[in-house]
Amino acid sequence: IEGFTEEHIHLERDLFGHIICNPPYFVSGPQSCDAKRADARHTNSLTFEVLVTQIERLLHKEGKASLILPVESLLHFENALNHLALSVSRKQWVVSVRGKQPNRVLLEIGFNPVSNVEISPFIIRGKTGEYSEEMVELTKAFYLKL
Repeated sequence: IEGFTEEHIHLERDLFGHIICNPPYFVSGPQSCDAKRADARHTNSLTFEVLVTQIERLLHKEGKASLILPVESLLHFENALNHLALSVSRKQWVVSVRGKQPNRVLLEIGFNPVSNVEISPFIIRGKTGEYSEEMVELTKAFYLKL
């Protein structure tokens, strides 16, 4: 996103229909001594405000952007959207083990507001550690043993 300049975006056909992003997760908290690792995990070099502004600039009016965030960063991310034309169109909580609280959230954002944005939580593992049916279905093409 940082590499794109105005000269790259001349026409509507140059805009993206879908942006998939695994942005730096954490706004605060302990950071690695390795600067590159810290930048990859924390919003030091790419804040949510900069990220959503660039998504708004690069996204086609009918396009969408998909992101994954830690639950504790969601409010900060949604606040970054407040002054833009983008809004959350889908939100899915990710639960690592059935019965636990969600630790991640999958978001889809776009220019077309939607009234009912939440969909059923995605559960990775059951209480006894086995992969959930939805996890198996989603990842079976990528794993030999599930």
